[in-house]
Amino acid sequence: MIEQNSLYRDLDGLDSQCWHYVLESDAKPIAYARLIPPQPDHMVVHLGRLAISESHRGKGLGRAIMLDLLAECDNLYPRLDIAISAQAHLRPFYRSLGFECVGEIYDDGGVDHIDMVKTAVRT
Repeated sequence: MIEQNSLYRDLDGLDSQCWHYVLESDAKPIAYARLIPPQPDHMVVHLGRLAISESHRGKGLGRAIMLDLLAECDNLYPRLDIAISAQAHLRPFYRSLGFECVGEIYDDGGVDHIDMVKTAVRT
């Protein structure tokens, strides 16, 4: 929150509906992400707020967390697309997980972002 100068806890009012992923070390949170279930008017799963403490970056936690979240999405919401709002410089990371860019880069609180979607396998 401080790094990105975003001091608001729950702007979209969805935190109470979300599945929260918290990774701790020595009883302190070192990583966080949330899974937003599909909303009645938009049947897409959203992942967001992936954050890793600076001291734990570069150790593969982001990939591990995303793989866990993607597996959870597949378990809970098979055949639904998964959407993210990614920091633009992380496009290669998210592409490596199967996400594709949709739309153009936009400013979100002073940080360039782009919407990305991982299309579900539908059988």
